[in-house]
Amino acid sequence: MEMPGSMEAGLEVPPLESGPKDKAHEPKDNKTDTQNKFCQTCFISLAEILCKPVPFFMRGKPIPKRMLPPEDLVKYYTDAEKRGYLADPIKVDEARKQLALKYGYILPDITKDELYEMLCQRKDPRQMFFGLAPGWVINMTEKKILKPTDERLLAYYSS
Repeated sequence: MEMPGSMEAGLEVPPLESGPKDKAHEPKDNKTDTQNKFCQTCFISLAEILCKPVPFFMRGKPIPKRMLPPEDLVKYYTDAEKRGYLADPIKVDEARKQLALKYGYILPDITKDELYEMLCQRKDPRQMFFGLAPGWVINMTEKKILKPTDERLLAYYSS
């Protein structure tokens, strides 16, 4: 399997021995669930931006929208049991409950937590950075966020 776009960038990517379905196993020790934490699997199309965000912001380019996964990986990222970022949130919640029943632990009730609103926030599937929308330009020197106002740009960057 070849990484999409690797040839254009001049990168040599070794073939994967197994697909993503083999990488995310069902958790046996669910500390994530029992400690009110949430874990998702997601497709990152531009990993270098996430690895080095400051140099990216210094270039003054708009934040790109995260691309959708290749066709052969859509099923994986829409699977609620794998906590895929494109999965239906209601089905993900059901999968968490089923796993808790299977392994005999109780999921904490976060509705009574003082941080409930924050714990319920999720990133948009096309968003690279939490709290920063695609199309925004981050001006690091002036510490400002520039947001597009043109209707065509807003339509392009919206999910």
